[in-house]
Amino acid sequence: MAVTYDLFPQETYFEFSRVTESGTQIRLVSRPTEGFPRYQTVTVTQTLTNGYYAFDILDSWKDGMCCTYGSGGYSLSADGIVLASGGQFGAREFVCLEVKGGTVTVLAKRDAAFDCRTSI
Repeated sequence: MAVTYDLFPQETYFEFSRVTESGTQIRLVSRPTEGFPRYQTVTVTQTLTNGYYAFDILDSWKDGMCCTYGSGGYSLSADGIVLASGGQFGAREFVCLEVKGGTVTVLAKRDAAFDCRTSI
């Protein structure tokens, strides 16, 4: 996972969570809205086991991360292949992934949080 901040990094918060069988999200990675320089890219590597995962990125100014105030955005990859990416969104982008037998699949990408286990 890589997140590149735009001109206003303090507006951006993101987290990556594992979704349990009951639907509870267990946060694996999160970044605060403060403390990151403009245009910096944060890269996080996470080993995933079979199950459901959620990536949630929020912009408090509701103008996304691209393109009026820089070329910010995010990219979710597995084994060098980009699975989901974005930067042009409003207040939020929410991505659900499923890992099964070593394969990672994007189940859905929406502008609001939802239960990844029932996204299809």
